[in-house]
Amino acid sequence: MGSKRMGSKMKILLVDDNNDTLWLMKRALQKDEYSILLAKSGIEAITITEEERPDLILLDVMMPKLNGFETCEKILSEEKNKNIPIIMVTAKSDIEDLTRGLEAGAMDYIRKPFHNLELSARVKSALKLKKTTDDLVREKQKTAIMEMAAAVAHNLNQPLSGIMLNIQYIQSLMTQQNIKSETISERLDTLISIVERMSGMIKKISRITNYYTMPYVKDIKIVDIDKSSL
Repeated sequence: MGSKRMGSKMKILLVDDNNDTLWLMKRALQKDEYSILLAKSGIEAITITEEERPDLILLDVMMPKLNGFETCEKILSEEKNKNIPIIMVTAKSDIEDLTRGLEAGAMDYIRKPFHNLELSARVKSALKLKKTTDDLVREKQKTAIMEMAAAVAHNLNQPLSGIMLNIQYIQSLMTQQNIKSETISERLDTLISIVERMSGMIKKISRITNYYTMPYVKDIKIVDIDKSSL
């Protein structure tokens, strides 16, 4: 399974309509070897988030058209973005404005002008918290899939056994009554083959100890039973 960031840099999206501020934030974080993404508006930030799924967003409050509060709310309104931490970067110091940022879903805020060490420390702390959260989510997903696999295997075994017993009964009855029909015999053999294949799949499901996914349709993925039961 593994993290999607394994072997790659963490992505940080910097959002500010001021080029100088973007440059200062980028310079402060480059030494930590992050992959830096830049946006100069709330609308651009939403688009980049949709395309790149950053690990963290540093978001300016005062921007034209779509301010930081509105941008934060729109990004986090998408279920797939719920776990992306957002830090508001603001020149405002009013408690009401800072509270509004937290209510919009931001996890933290940094006041302008910021100190490079403070910015770096806040970013590292947010990313560490995100990793912990992601690990917990993956563990919950794994547990849920293990429980579902056990339930599926348990609930399908009995009806499949019943199907196989009935097929064998029909074959036995045909032999006893000397009923000869190649068509019926072939159909029964086909049913046996299908049941055996399904039983094999159920055994694999019951042996799942981890889970791996594979593409299905569009953005949907399904559990790769063969790989997960190795």
